[in-house]
Amino acid sequence: MPKSKHRKRKKQNYPSRPKSQSTEFTGFMGWMQNNQKWFYLGGILFLVLSLGASIIFSLVPDPEPLPLPEESVEKSIDDDKAITKDEEAVKSKIVRRYSSPPEMSIDVNKKYQATIETIKGNIVIDLFAKESPGYVNNFVFLARNNFYDGLTFHRVLADFVVQGGDPTGTGAGGPGYSLERELNDISLEAGIIAMAQSSTVSGSQFFIALSDVNFLKQQGFSAFGKVVKGSGVLNQIRLRDPDRVPRSAPAERIVSITISEQ
Repeated sequence: MPKSKHRKRKKQNYPSRPKSQSTEFTGFMGWMQNNQKWFYLGGILFLVLSLGASIIFSLVPDPEPLPLPEESVEKSIDDDKAITKDEEAVKSKIVRRYSSPPEMSIDVNKKYQATIETIKGNIVIDLFAKESPGYVNNFVFLARNNFYDGLTFHRVLADFVVQGGDPTGTGAGGPGYSLERELNDISLEAGIIAMAQSSTVSGSQFFIALSDVNFLKQQGFSAFGKVVKGSGVLNQIRLRDPDRVPRSAPAERIVSITISEQ
């Protein structure tokens, strides 16, 4: 049997991508080609250093502003305190201590009206100059000399009275003198204003009735005026009883009392 002849297959040459052949440079380009890894490392090091520097600078606090010259600082402080100094100057000129009641200066034939200014609104009062000349004269004198400015309604009792005019704010203070008791036939109804008293008549403390208090006439109280406008303001003044609650809510202030006449 004839031996089979095995033909030897030729290796097929499949197309393949040609192998890349690197181009070699000379001179400076050749030096760069041979030191590529060092350029890579240098670039990475530069990035690391840049990032680190930005982090460090972000943690450094901003420099504080330079101080102003002493003259400018003093001027700004003076400007800020200018209003406060003016207010203190005005208050320092207010006399709240007298040796005796004022001399008679009102004209009983004229009409006098008092306006009590508060942060809640104004209270307007017609004063009874003919019926109570002594009390009205005293009230007008103190008001025109700013005695009441900044004082408080230290005693405010619901459905009874709103009392103020004490420079100490305790209910025990006054202008340094007391008044002679003055009586009249005016009923002590809601809205009347009268001088406060204990054993003597206070020289400055007054109260405005929130209800009928005619029973006080038996104790020697008498009216010297009546509220004609702003009765609703009286009901908005904060209640306060210094006798029962010494540390009660802060008393509301009298901004000023102005007097007009005609």
